Amino acid sequence: SKELSPLHIEVDLTIEPSDYKADFEKSIKEMKNTAQMKGFRKGTVPQHIIMKFYGKEKIYSTIQDKIQKGIQSFFEEQNISPLADLLPLHDEDQEKITTDTSKTYHFKFELGQKPKVNVKGISSTDSYTQYKVQVAESKVDEAITNLLKRQGSNEEVDDKAIPGDLIYVDAKELVNGEIKENGIQKIIILSFDDIIDASLQETLQQSKKGDSITFDIYKSEDKPREFINKHLLGQEDDEEHGPMFQGPIVKVMRLTPATLDEEFIKKLELPQITDEDSLREDIRKQFSQMNDKDAVDILNTEIYFTINHDTEVPLPEEFLRKAINFQQTKSETPITDDDFKSYVRALKWELIRNELMVKYDIKVTREEIKLEFIKKIYGYFGGSQQLGYDFMDNMAENLMKDKKQVEQTADELIGNKLFGKIREDITIIEEPISEEAFSEKAKEISEKIKELNG
Repeated sequence: SKELSPLHIEVDLTIEPSDYKADFEKSIKEMKNTAQMKGFRKGTVPQHIIMKFYGKEKIYSTIQDKIQKGIQSFFEEQNISPLADLLPLHDEDQEKITTDTSKTYHFKFELGQKPKVNVKGISSTDSYTQYKVQVAESKVDEAITNLLKRQGSNEEVDDKAIPGDLIYVDAKELVNGEIKENGIQKIIILSFDDIIDASLQETLQQSKKGDSITFDIYKSEDKPREFINKHLLGQEDDEEHGPMFQGPIVKVMRLTPATLDEEFIKKLELPQITDEDSLREDIRKQFSQMNDKDAVDILNTEIYFTINHDTEVPLPEEFLRKAINFQQTKSETPITDDDFKSYVRALKWELIRNELMVKYDIKVTREEIKLEFIKKIYGYFGGSQQLGYDFMDNMAENLMKDKKQVEQTADELIGNKLFGKIREDITIIEEPISEEAFSEKAKEISEKIKELNG
């Protein structure tokens, strides 16, 4: 062998007749004993016929087997871990291998070698910031307001419409300002807060039950035309109708929020909540838990960036580019520089991750993957306890048949375990931060990831 460049070597492999002749002749003999051909009893087919029909196939498989064993022996002797597949320097195809057992074969391959990886950025002297998001009281206030609304009641009012109301209109389709003959007529429910036409909102604030209004249906919500046709008008997308409608208000519904009193607290049926203070604390705790999870995600991303930046992983890029292009069919164009950079970046992280998985003995079992599927199913159905274990178990087993989903979930579990171990070995400095500043930090990280991925 000889080095073409760092981690890029050329391997010469010679296969002598003594290396393969006996195995080839043995395979022909075995074929002769088992072959069944028309006009011959089993085991009586002449050897020259066996050679004619099966010789080329058998010699090729025998030589290929010797190549594989020879290369594997070379790897073991030289203590080499290959990077990607071997790259033949010449096109050694079946036609160049013959049944002449006196022939000596010479093969040449290019080989990429895995580099030694010394991961940086993971020690007690490496410090990272983990943000502790301060939950604003205004956010707790907003959560309580929304909770009271959800537990409130809708009541019909005779007043003029105000923000938050639902306005029921017995609407008829117009054409050129007149009611269209055989046009659409139906009760349309307008949500005051969803209306994007300010003039319509002003009109509604001056109108009450019995008053007639004219409005553009496509300005009643900030939604695509197809959505409004289907959900407000009950029409198919291709049906012809105008945008303008007119009709009297037949009902105004107003949400009256629940009152935050002792009776409301009891209805929540949560043992940890006994009064407004404990309710506020429970809400604050829930926000903190969500923020803490996001903060860990940002910390993990910063760890990833640091490890990636500080860890040198030399790669035989010339070999890798040739190996990728070799795998392309003749109709495909060579890999672009941008795609190659992405490939090298992904390969670098893969080698770092593999090194860390060995260091921390990271493994994922089938049971862990299945349990993760069950958790996801549980989340899909809103955390309902009524689904039953058998139902979720069967759904999880069906998902386990999807190789792509299994691999994706396994990768997620590996990542969680890996970064969990890394966090134990580094110094983490907690830093208080406002929600606004944390949101900006998350945007910065997101932009950094986009930039890294091109």
